[in-house]
Amino acid sequence: MASDPTPLTLQALRARYGLSQAQLAEYLSVSRAQVSMAEQGRRVLPAAMWAKLLPLMAVLENPAAATAAATALDATSRVALQGRLRDCTHEATRLRQELVQLRARAVRHQAVLGELLPLLRPLAAASGAPKDAAWLALREEESLREIERSGPAAQALLELRIDALDYEAGQAALRLARSVDLLS
Repeated sequence: MASDPTPLTLQALRARYGLSQAQLAEYLSVSRAQVSMAEQGRRVLPAAMWAKLLPLMAVLENPAAATAAATALDATSRVALQGRLRDCTHEATRLRQELVQLRARAVRHQAVLGELLPLLRPLAAASGAPKDAAWLALREEESLREIERSGPAAQALLELRIDALDYEAGQAALRLARSVDLLS
């Protein structure tokens, strides 16, 4: 492209950088009409104008180099990305520990509902003591509330948050690795 500028070259340059005809004309110090006519092939831009476009045209010829340069991270960006990677990893680890505790609470309260209460209800009924029945009712109410807070739905939501943090950490690590590869 650099050796043979065409009307399509101007259109491609404008499209790549999101420039209007007026913006390109301002850069080239020509009128918007001149750019428009050059894009339509009705007018040829002077050689001096094409010379100003040569560095941009080189990018069009080798977009991989431009993409690599654009994706390379500066030191500040790398530090920010490393910090986010560390934060995501730390939070995911913390949530995994919370998930273990959540599952343990759910198991304990399932045991209260499924084992303890069925074993003690006949004894409480046989004793006829209202205090025993009230104690069992309170344990059942507590366990049902705790199952709601720590049961399958709560565990699934926590697992989803962990998965999202793991994904974000993986993407941050991947971008950091790519950045190092681009520097090499």
